[in-house]
Amino acid sequence: MKKLEIPIGIEDFKSLRESSYYVDKTSLIKRFIDAPATTCFLFTRPRRFGKSLAISMIETFFIYGESNLQYFENTYIESLGDEYLSFANTFPVIHLNLKRIEAKNYNEFLNFLAYEMEKLFSNLSKKYDLGENYFSQKIKDDNGIDESLLKKSLDMLMQLIYEKLNKRVIILIDEYDSPLEKAYHNGYYDELQSFFKIFLGDVLKGNQNLEKAIITAVSQIAHASIFSDLNNLRVNSVLNKSNDEYFGFTEKEIKELFAYYECEYDQQEVTNWYGGYIINGQIIYNPWSVLSFIDSGCSYDTYWANTGSYSLLKEAVTALADEPYGILLKLASKESIATNIKKDIVFSDATSSMSSLYSMLIFAGYLTGSLLYSPDTYSIRIPNEEIRLAFQREILDYNDKDRLVPLLVDLKNAFIYGENEKIKEILSQYILSSFSYFDLTNEKIYQVIVTTILSLLFNEAIVKSEVTEGDGRCDLFIRSKRNNKIAIIIEFKHRKGKKSSKELIKSSKLALEQIKKKNYVEEAKRNNIENICLYGMAFSGKLIEISQEKIM
Repeated sequence: MKKLEIPIGIEDFKSLRESSYYVDKTSLIKRFIDAPATTCFLFTRPRRFGKSLAISMIETFFIYGESNLQYFENTYIESLGDEYLSFANTFPVIHLNLKRIEAKNYNEFLNFLAYEMEKLFSNLSKKYDLGENYFSQKIKDDNGIDESLLKKSLDMLMQLIYEKLNKRVIILIDEYDSPLEKAYHNGYYDELQSFFKIFLGDVLKGNQNLEKAIITAVSQIAHASIFSDLNNLRVNSVLNKSNDEYFGFTEKEIKELFAYYECEYDQQEVTNWYGGYIINGQIIYNPWSVLSFIDSGCSYDTYWANTGSYSLLKEAVTALADEPYGILLKLASKESIATNIKKDIVFSDATSSMSSLYSMLIFAGYLTGSLLYSPDTYSIRIPNEEIRLAFQREILDYNDKDRLVPLLVDLKNAFIYGENEKIKEILSQYILSSFSYFDLTNEKIYQVIVTTILSLLFNEAIVKSEVTEGDGRCDLFIRSKRNNKIAIIIEFKHRKGKKSSKELIKSSKLALEQIKKKNYVEEAKRNNIENICLYGMAFSGKLIEISQEKIM
């Protein structure tokens, strides 16, 4: 029997249900029905986590004038019976997708929005017989767009529908933060913020024509700036706790998905690559990545990282270039850090602190956070291997390239040419300086830090950690992949407490002797490597000493 299609990138609920596999998220419909009248939900999730599909599902279920229950056969909401199915197709729906708007200035935004609103007026006028050309007659004419009326256009459309049908209206706004982020990037944020306070605020605040609303976004923008005094707002972000997860895939859901497509996989490996998000107390998997993984024949790759970018995030990284690079490097090294997280993003503050940067990284999907001991203190980390690779490429590589890249090139060359003092200077002043003494407590920590850095720098080489070589286990082994030019062998030592340089030099010499005594150079010699660099590295806190030898 032919399998249903893998639903990669399908955002239209009807289209998906006609031909593709569906991971049942209809519990969101129950949540929506159970909420009090006029409730406005704000759902924030990273891109490609199913927000647009959820909006389309809500529209399909509720939209008045259609009969769509066939699209909900064999779903959770159908299993609840008439108590909930009686709400199907009982409310008019206004669905506005703001992520389509790409405007470089405020006037361009007005024109884009006017185009979207004109389509809405036209489609709903035909559907509910609201009258012809209302938008053109009232808001747009030969003289252009009436900005004051455009601000009221969503409210006006609701009023028209309510007067015609005597039914309150469901409002669905997809990715409302997208035009705001573009406005901030292009210098017209204040104008757009003022526009939205009326355009959205008047619709969602104390409006007798509103049934309920759902707004989606990537970032949780400080709602006080746009939705001031909106007492009916219910926020569900990656940091909130609830009893269900409407976006992303749970472990149970991916097991069912893999079973359906008869995909052989290693559960732990899939979790390591595409899971790891902690949302509402559950481990959540990136849906785009999991579906792409199945579609590619279960081949591990970075699928989600290639689907878009977040320009404000990169701008914040650049602005914070003077902050310790090692903090970001620590995250890339699979470490967790404890920090305060701002649950609301204020664009004007986005580039002002590491706390704001962490918040953006969490909302954008590059980090995940678990609540610690206060409402704003979280343990944050990179969720999985796919994101770790994306983090290295999109965040670390972007962090002040003019300053950082030459520094890292210098570090790479220093290891190649045996420049011990340069290695010590860069590691101690630019990397270890970002860590607390309480972090640097054992040999493994130093090994992870140096291995992560050199893995990035020697991406064209074979880099192996804790590998069996000769008569023991070598801490770090690097050799040329395509030629036999160079090999680098490193043994690490850590001394507890504050040690003198003299004591560390002694330890570094012991590390160097261990490399030779246990014949860690065996593989390099076997592959006829021309230049073999041996390093004994000894650490105590942020102090480093190195003993080095070359075998030609």
